[in-house]
Amino acid sequence: MSKRRKTPAKRGETPGSDGISRRDFVGGSLALGASGSLFLGRGAAADGPYPPALTGLRGSHEGAFEAAHALAMQDQQDWGPATSDTTDYDLIVVGGGVSGLAAAYYYRQEKPDARILILDNHDDFGGHAKRNEFLVDGTHLIGYGGSQSLEAPSAYSATAKGLLRELQVDLDGFKKDFDRDFYRRHGLRTKLFFDAATWGETALLPGELLADISLLELPAERLDVAALLAKAPLNEAERAELTGLLTVQEDALPEVAFGDLSDYLYSISYETFLKKHGGIRSERLLTFLRNMPAGYFGVGTDAVPALEAMLFGLPGLNKTGVPGADWLADQTVDWLVEPYIYHYPDGNATIARALVRSLIPSICPPGDAR
Repeated sequence: MSKRRKTPAKRGETPGSDGISRRDFVGGSLALGASGSLFLGRGAAADGPYPPALTGLRGSHEGAFEAAHALAMQDQQDWGPATSDTTDYDLIVVGGGVSGLAAAYYYRQEKPDARILILDNHDDFGGHAKRNEFLVDGTHLIGYGGSQSLEAPSAYSATAKGLLRELQVDLDGFKKDFDRDFYRRHGLRTKLFFDAATWGETALLPGELLADISLLELPAERLDVAALLAKAPLNEAERAELTGLLTVQEDALPEVAFGDLSDYLYSISYETFLKKHGGIRSERLLTFLRNMPAGYFGVGTDAVPALEAMLFGLPGLNKTGVPGADWLADQTVDWLVEPYIYHYPDGNATIARALVRSLIPSICPPGDAR
């Protein structure tokens, strides 16, 4: 941090009342490149391409990860000379994700005239709040490429709620605009798919192994275990294993004290629980179950803690020896999980853009979320 020094404005640098010039934020954003030196981020210059307009999947693109890989995999220590910036800043924020942008936002509230520089190794701000754009047959499609939702916003801190209000994020608007009855109105339900290459035949059966699927706003329907298992292309051993997992009430963890149960279930993966306590031995069944939490957690049962997987709705609480565990889990979901409706078409990228528009009003006309 250094005392602000008044310097002549350069072309494209006219400071606004926000104290952050477009050059500082966009043209002057520095990215850590493959060589380890600091340089103008690819696509960041004022006269370069606008990153959100670049189509395709916008994850960790080339130029964003080489330095970290060289450090981690090759133990590179010599990064060469650094590009210098003689401008003085009151605040330098490393990381242009939602947290970094919010840090700049709150700092500016305290010091409206502060000169702030935000650094990021990607060519666009937002961090995990990525925005993906596609042009398909002349139609412009926008989707989220990272964090999607404002999950359970009623539980947010007063500070976070205040920020959303200041950014004019209308939480009540989601309740009016989100079509929560879509699946029910069209009679849509989940199916279980068995492929011929793995199971010897193709089968698409009605049913959902998740005990609670309220996040998807699907019609309330309990799994008919007997009907499912009768039609599923399982061998007898697999049918017995799945039946036990889904229906048998028992304490399969007698060595774990009740008071230690939650910590233990959080310390192991759901896949480990299935093999060690759930009675699942079949590799085909483990593979079949592996991706069930991926749509929500982004990873499979081998990476999701057992406790989180089961509270999410995957079977197994009946194996813990806790009386009424399944009912308790259902009630917990009903009490604690808000409707999964608080997301924009591009996910939380809209939040990042709202922060940037607040920091630099001139960067985007009012009402334009580009």
